[in-house]
Amino acid sequence: MNMQNLSKSTLIVLVGFMGSGKSTIGKHLADGLGYAFIDTDEVIESAQKLSIPNIFEKYGEDYFRELEHQTIKELLSSTNKVVATGGGLPVFHDNMILLNENSFTIYIKADTDTLSSRLMLNSGKRLIAVNIIDDLKNYIENVIKIRERYYSKAYLTVNGNATVVEVLEEIHQAIANL
Repeated sequence: MNMQNLSKSTLIVLVGFMGSGKSTIGKHLADGLGYAFIDTDEVIESAQKLSIPNIFEKYGEDYFRELEHQTIKELLSSTNKVVATGGGLPVFHDNMILLNENSFTIYIKADTDTLSSRLMLNSGKRLIAVNIIDDLKNYIENVIKIRERYYSKAYLTVNGNATVVEVLEEIHQAIANL
């Protein structure tokens, strides 16, 4: 799919690092468009009847990444949905290529300071090992260095440091100008 083909029956997929606002922005964007909202992590947790940290602990990362891949493949035929992905999803199994071929992708790009402060506020809910919290900014910078080349392939990049209202305005403006 390319940006010129964005229509009312589109799948919009949000990518970015954990804490960038994918779920928050996604819910508001879906409401504004009259679309359904789906969070891939919630889909996986519901299907597995386990939290993401418990899936990692019990089965390992490879198993989880395969679950993400299968989940996104199932969602790609959907329309009128906004999907928030897990932060690592675009990196594995050519998922970013699949997303770009079948959806309108938006990268919510936030800086290290914004991400670390958001993750510290929600540290109990996030998939971050306790020993990483002490060096969270370095962790974020190192992981983003790896993931940025995947995230940056999204059709649209928006400022994840901005307020929810500002990000939504940026997205709606970009869609209106297609």
